[in-house]
Amino acid sequence: MTVLVVEDVVEQCELIRSVVEHALSRSALTGRVFSALRLTEARVMIGRHRPHMVFLDITLGLESGLDLLPELLAAGIPVWILSAQKWPDERSLPPGVRGIWLKPEGGQLESSIESMIHALGLRGSR
Repeated sequence: MTVLVVEDVVEQCELIRSVVEHALSRSALTGRVFSALRLTEARVMIGRHRPHMVFLDITLGLESGLDLLPELLAAGIPVWILSAQKWPDERSLPPGVRGIWLKPEGGQLESSIESMIHALGLRGSR
């Protein structure tokens, strides 16, 4: 399984990446987690690694993660939006987005990721 984390804050990106790696391990999955700090880097990673899921931050400095969303959805890649702020209403998420994920503290982050992996039906598969 391959996961891409698109997050422009280096410390948050590293934390999310670490938690995703741990969640994959706990779910008996082998895989790799890649990260990108900018949209151009994310596009390269998508082409190179063909991720099974993407965690996409909305605000990437002066860029918007939503600009990458149509490409991800067209490729059939499940997307979870990362946000530091509460989304007004999850029913108003862009079509095709699996969910929004508030950037929580470590423990919540891991259980959240494990739930997402389970929702994809990937638990225990390699």
